[in-house]
Amino acid sequence: MGYELIPASTISSSGLRAESLRMEVAANNIANSQSTSPQGKNLYQRKIVVFETILNQNVRKNNGANLGGVLVKDVVASQRNPIEIFNPSHPHADEKGMLKKPNISPLEEMVDMMTATRAYEANLQLMKESKKMAEKTIQLGGQS
Repeated sequence: MGYELIPASTISSSGLRAESLRMEVAANNIANSQSTSPQGKNLYQRKIVVFETILNQNVRKNNGANLGGVLVKDVVASQRNPIEIFNPSHPHADEKGMLKKPNISPLEEMVDMMTATRAYEANLQLMKESKKMAEKTIQLGGQS
């Protein structure tokens, strides 16, 4: 029938994958926060992970199995305008001496990374507890 021994693990594992990507994107944003490009063309833009909840459309058919989780819907580029700094000696400055850099706040990215880390840890803990509950259920079933 498609029942899982530990149904919460499917939901938690989707959360682990999503939060892992969110941490990776935040780290990539931090790594590129000081990047430049010639004349500001093709300048790196901050990336944002967009989540979507999953609710299996076949809940009634599956008797409640595979209820859902979280899905990474997309990774989109921020629409923030770049920061312009007067630095005529930089090789990527334009003819007016203005240098364009991505509008990325390392502090904001660190906060995003910390919240993703906490959510990852919470999902991991839920998986561990679900496993313990399943093991206890098996032990109790074997005693009957």
